[in-house]
Amino acid sequence: MTDISSITQPSAATVRAKAHDARDAVRDLASEATRYAQERAAALKEDAIHYAQDTKTAAVAQFRVARRGTEEFIQRKPYQSLVIAAGVGFVIGLLLKRI
Repeated sequence: MTDISSITQPSAATVRAKAHDARDAVRDLASEATRYAQERAAALKEDAIHYAQDTKTAAVAQFRVARRGTEEFIQRKPYQSLVIAAGVGFVIGLLLKRI
């Protein structure tokens, strides 16, 4: 008569094979996750570079507009500009003296 435990119990070789298959599946999954993370990081890096370049371009444009406006104001009202500059220098001097 056949022992029931031998029919329902998997053999050691079967368990080892399933463990080996599971290990390979985990390795494949980890490799795929690593590849995805690297691709995502590269895409985020590219996005950050483009954002930084766009921000720099916008800042340079705003600086140029402000510089032109300041130059025009100085040319239209040189004495008022001189008084404003002296006042700003005086206030900065006071602030630095307190530090």
